Amino acid sequence: MTTARRVHFTVPGVPVAQPRHRVGRNGAYIPQDHPIHAYRQAVLLTWQSLGDVYGAPMPGAVSVGITFWFPRPQAMQWKTKPQIAAVKTTKPDLDNLAKGVLDALQNHAFGDDSRVCELRLSKWIVRDGALPRTEITITDEEKH
Repeated sequence: MTTARRVHFTVPGVPVAQPRHRVGRNGAYIPQDHPIHAYRQAVLLTWQSLGDVYGAPMPGAVSVGITFWFPRPQAMQWKTKPQIAAVKTTKPDLDNLAKGVLDALQNHAFGDDSRVCELRLSKWIVRDGALPRTEITITDEEKH
């Protein structure tokens, strides 16, 4: 029995939620200038930068953990109190954030996002001095 393959990587930048599709005369679409396109590209490029070691899609069921780190709002910046990480309870919705990441990794980290058998999500506000980012862990859950 071999150990499960586990990949952890960090995508720098503010996380972006997957928007609802707009409907026009030619069908449903997401406007080309929406930031989700650049965010999904950043997720994919970070995955591809891992190289051939992790570059091949995981063949079976996978477990995915994603932590979204958002910038500290002005109202939470103090000079005298410690600025520790805090839970983010405002928009964007966690499910829409996850959708953008899973769509970006589909056919690259795993075949189809239907192969995700476990999904762990959280969203936080960064501590003082930390940068916004998305931390992603993917584990191959196939029994070897």
